[in-house]
Amino acid sequence: MTETGEAALADDDYGRCRLAFLRGRIGWDGGQVAAAEAAWAEAAELARRAGAQRELFELVGWRALAAALGPTPVDDAIRQCEEWRELVRTSPLATASTLNPLAALQAMKGDAERADALLAEAGAILAELGGLTAGYAHLAAWARLLTDRPDRAEAALRADLETAIDGAALATTTALLAQAVLAQGRPDEAAELSRAAARHAAAEDTLTQVLWRGVAAKVEEDEELAREAVALVEGTDLLWHHGAAMLDLAHVLRTRGRSDEADRAESAGHELFQRKGCVPRRS
Repeated sequence: MTETGEAALADDDYGRCRLAFLRGRIGWDGGQVAAAEAAWAEAAELARRAGAQRELFELVGWRALAAALGPTPVDDAIRQCEEWRELVRTSPLATASTLNPLAALQAMKGDAERADALLAEAGAILAELGGLTAGYAHLAAWARLLTDRPDRAEAALRADLETAIDGAALATTTALLAQAVLAQGRPDEAAELSRAAARHAAAEDTLTQVLWRGVAAKVEEDEELAREAVALVEGTDLLWHHGAAMLDLAHVLRTRGRSDEADRAESAGHELFQRKGCVPRRS
């Protein structure tokens, strides 16, 4: 970039906003959620200064997602999402982008009733706007999985598969569907779905890479896959998913009769859930 171009960009809040957003996406794909949130906070301030309301509202959705899945403790994340919900109350779509993260956070606390109410509110908004998009369907399904209703997660994900065309979204949808199917006692189908997710998942999409490995590891009692999932996620600040990967490893170790190692892995997983401030799940 020439000196003239750099000077122009320095004076261009909108252009700098878009660059900060992209930095956040790179951090997000790598599982560096705190770094992504910092970039998106910067982008939001630049959008505000540029008068770019559409970009500001879009960023609220990404920041709410980061609050739900990243290192922010659940109660703090709920407060943040409630504040953002108020900020974007004039936009139905942006409002919906805060409701599903809020539902996931309530599900992490074990409050299925509150999670249901938020999902219903988001669903009503999105129905008026023409239906779910992948990002909304993913969080809605995840909240259902957290509250032990995998059949409802499956229904939403299968509807999403019918319209998914983006490879990354398709991979995540398929990996989550594999989880929902496995939770209903259909391991062969879950294995097939997890391998389909593996074929579609981008190498840099850390979250999806962890998800499909977790399902395949449990179905196939594959310790190597379980440890690969842990290795991928342990360098991130995706606390809940790191904890879940440890429990998946514990499950595989128990099937191999290595109870002491399984206990240690399960304990490590519960410590991660505690750091996030959510109800532990079973291995």
